[in-house]
Amino acid sequence: MKSIGKRAFGLCDNLNTITFLCDEVIGPASISQGVNDAAFDADKGPQKKMGKIAINVRKSKFGDYQTIPFYKRFAMIAPHSTMGTEEYIAVSDMAVASLSTTNTNHTFVLPTKINFGPKYYDVSYIRTMLENISPNVKEVVVKRNVAYIGAKAFVTSGNTLQSVFFIESSPSKEMLSTTRFELDATGQNYNEFASGTKIYVKKSAYGLYMNAWKKMVYNATTKKEEPSQYDFTSQIDYRIKDVKINTKYATFAREFDVDFGDCLSENGSRVAAFVSASQIKFGTPDYGNAMWRIRMKSIDLNGGVQNSYGYIPARTGVLLKVIGKESTTNANFYYTIGEKDDVQYSITDNVMVGVTGKNITLMPSASTSRYVMQGGTFKRVHTVIPNFPVHKAYLNLKKAAGAKLILQFDDEEVTVEDGETTGIDAVTTDEDGTDDGYYNLNGQRVDNPQKGIYIHRGKKVIIK
Repeated sequence: MKSIGKRAFGLCDNLNTITFLCDEVIGPASISQGVNDAAFDADKGPQKKMGKIAINVRKSKFGDYQTIPFYKRFAMIAPHSTMGTEEYIAVSDMAVASLSTTNTNHTFVLPTKINFGPKYYDVSYIRTMLENISPNVKEVVVKRNVAYIGAKAFVTSGNTLQSVFFIESSPSKEMLSTTRFELDATGQNYNEFASGTKIYVKKSAYGLYMNAWKKMVYNATTKKEEPSQYDFTSQIDYRIKDVKINTKYATFAREFDVDFGDCLSENGSRVAAFVSASQIKFGTPDYGNAMWRIRMKSIDLNGGVQNSYGYIPARTGVLLKVIGKESTTNANFYYTIGEKDDVQYSITDNVMVGVTGKNITLMPSASTSRYVMQGGTFKRVHTVIPNFPVHKAYLNLKKAAGAKLILQFDDEEVTVEDGETTGIDAVTTDEDGTDDGYYNLNGQRVDNPQKGIYIHRGKKVIIK
């Protein structure tokens, strides 16, 4: 904006905040100030008009505005503020707009509230905040509904942003600057998202987003509304396909609630999330052959959503298991944004530690035993892992374990040739990956295995 015209803010008796997001100062010569056509109503004695309006401006222009006598007639002039790695500017007495961020996390979670002094503001507006963002940022999570998303708000230099997640479920046409101001009619691309960026929403809200964000333009020749060439609804999806389970097991964590329950209805795969319930030690520690066995229970039995073993609360590390299959090969697994995120969950007895936001440096510990999964098998952490990946989890025992560790599941039965069954399935950790021994289901080493079920090289085997 370069000027403020006649009666632009006249008769706006309830107006208390104006925010100038423009990069240049709007000088008095560009503001209508005639007797009968002034852009702002002047104060009349004790009755405040201009005198009750707060002006918010960019920090770089704050000094310029302070030196202009015209702007001293307003209640105050305030610059935008920096909170953590983000810059914000007030747009009302209750809300702020995000201007930029220097965050370098793989997954940047947009704050929902910030505080300036004693007062809290909702983050309700997203301007062009990612233009110069670090190329390390591949995802943005928007946890609360926002009132406005500016032109090219999620377009980065080099188009490095891969995904944007909208967690709440009330989209509108007015949220998008391109539909609010009919910018597609200009023939230029002001889209809020780059063409290669995926937009993920809740399954229950998918239809709402497809309808609200469908972009149309008026064709003056046909005199009809037609689909815009800049429509991006094909980029919207509810199926998040960034998880790979190449063996039967994988570790997982996310910044928001997720649900693997949809896999069963769409591709016949059941994926369960496990944490832990109890630890039992076997063997003879004096000879270094102690066996630890941990009974793993699905997350719904340890504080999660009742009867929903595929629902994982935000920032919770889990061990994923494909139910009813001995192995998988890049199966089409996906998850959805969790629909029950209005509840605060408390996951108990969890031995899985999730990694969210960014990769971490995982250190070995003298007081605990840490294990990471490689090729479907947990292996003990003996040296520093400088780049342990985000959205994975590691197993952390508060006490030092013995030479072997078995994770024991109760989710399926294994039929043996003579008709006997067992409710135990197991993953075995191997500290050096070279152990060729056989272990029974109680964790005891068997030198001459006979007919039965054993654990061998981290897998369950049946000797007939």
